[in-house]
Amino acid sequence: MYPEAIHPTNPDSFMALVGLETLAQLQQAFSEICRVPVVFTDLAHRPLLTGQQDAPFRYSVPIESNGQTVAWLAFGRSDQSPEVIQANADILRTVANLIAQQAAIAYQNKVLSQQMVHLSIGVTQAHEEERHRISRELHDEITQGLSSISLGLDLAMIDLDRDSLTYTALEQLHTQATDLTKQVRSISQDLRPPALDNFGLVPSLRQYIKRFGQQKQAPSVSFQVEGEVYRQPADLELAVFRVIQEAMNNVYKHAQAKQIMVTLSFYEERIEVSVVDDGRGFTVGDDLNFLPVEGHLGLVGMQERMAAVGGKWRVISEPGKGCLVFATCPKRSGERTLLPLEHAS
Repeated sequence: MYPEAIHPTNPDSFMALVGLETLAQLQQAFSEICRVPVVFTDLAHRPLLTGQQDAPFRYSVPIESNGQTVAWLAFGRSDQSPEVIQANADILRTVANLIAQQAAIAYQNKVLSQQMVHLSIGVTQAHEEERHRISRELHDEITQGLSSISLGLDLAMIDLDRDSLTYTALEQLHTQATDLTKQVRSISQDLRPPALDNFGLVPSLRQYIKRFGQQKQAPSVSFQVEGEVYRQPADLELAVFRVIQEAMNNVYKHAQAKQIMVTLSFYEERIEVSVVDDGRGFTVGDDLNFLPVEGHLGLVGMQERMAAVGGKWRVISEPGKGCLVFATCPKRSGERTLLPLEHAS
């Protein structure tokens, strides 16, 4: 019989994190070196890979992560000659331990990777909460204060001679206060678009694209909506909005593009986004983990936002050939709400 696991854990987690391909490669390596069958099992000693024999094995080596047994590596079937197995037991155990260590390292790397993703998601959510708070304060406090200043200037200018220096100075202050109010409202909307909560993704994007086009030397933007528009939970709609917003901002700041095409597609099972520009492009590289080192923090933000809602993201670009940002996220079942036609257009 096998030794019992002291620290129980979810047997499916090891399989899910390490993966079929890794386990199959490790099993093959053991078999080629020692010419003895090997089986990865869960804590109840059931084979993890399909098609493996469930017969008892003579030896087993625990696969441990942080002092916790997460799986077993079993070898030496009972139907083989005990003398042959026993004669090579020490060598087999040494090799089995090496294989088990490799499996444990693969498992731990995946665990750390998942922890980093969850940490990143938490930071992103905290940023969004702070942006929401600042947006409310800008709208409720600053814009109202500026409006009060503008009203006070209007009242002060009523009885003044329009040709006087005082009237001219107050008029200039009134113009500055009005312009500043518009800027603060624009910043507030970029931080947290109010239309997103009230009307949904499509109207918010139309509003944002309109403001985007009012920037100096902004590229022209075409926006296309495909499929039957439906609402989704706030975190998912916000993630999609931020991906499009960040992609367009990156184009405006770095791409020197003339045109941007944004496509938002609503399918029965998922929502897809593509942002294509005709700018100068860049070299993406094979490993997206180097994006932060190379200064592409905006791209990293898009990747993290999609991960937070269970979605996927990728970027395709070459120097001189523009850039494509593509994202997809699964629709939340049972939360679909059809929009009235006037809201969806």
